[in-house]
Amino acid sequence: MENKTKTVVRSDVKVQKDVAVAITKNQLINVLAMQKGSTIVQLFSTTDVKMNKGGRECTNYLYGNVIKDSEVSGNVDFEYENSVNNALVKSGNTADFKVGERKWGEHLVVNGKRSRVIIVHTKDNETRYYVQIRINKTVKPTYRYKDSGAVLSETDLAVMKSYQPAKKTELVVLRDYRVDNVKRIHINKAQYIVKPN
Repeated sequence: MENKTKTVVRSDVKVQKDVAVAITKNQLINVLAMQKGSTIVQLFSTTDVKMNKGGRECTNYLYGNVIKDSEVSGNVDFEYENSVNNALVKSGNTADFKVGERKWGEHLVVNGKRSRVIIVHTKDNETRYYVQIRINKTVKPTYRYKDSGAVLSETDLAVMKSYQPAKKTELVVLRDYRVDNVKRIHINKAQYIVKPN
């Protein structure tokens, strides 16, 4: 795989404790790319809900029309291999996990060092940035209709879940959140609200 280096400059964001600061997506990437050491974050996002369309007939009337508002807390800039091996030991297994190559995307390189927080992925000539986070806690998400913003009814929630695959059991829950979907993040006693495009 070709080793690509992306240049990121230091963010000029001024932080005040307990005050939310509005920043751009590029500033958020810079703040996170400069992170050093495992740090707890709280991340708020809005994403499209993945589900199947119900076969060739497209029987799922919710397909493409549901978004999810999520709130998670977890760690960024952590050692994934160590996290999995620690979880294996806690569950009474041998700590023999080795990290393989990423199936998609690359870790952003900043000042010659590989960021463990930001993943870069280019698809169809579009470069996308993702925040890599180990999930420790999730708040029950809110599902809304994309066209109206109204919360899904209990009936539609049941329909939506019937078109989604079963969740896998994971020792360490690792997620990559596209920066475009991040609405707010709390890190290092600072709160950032991400400006829309």
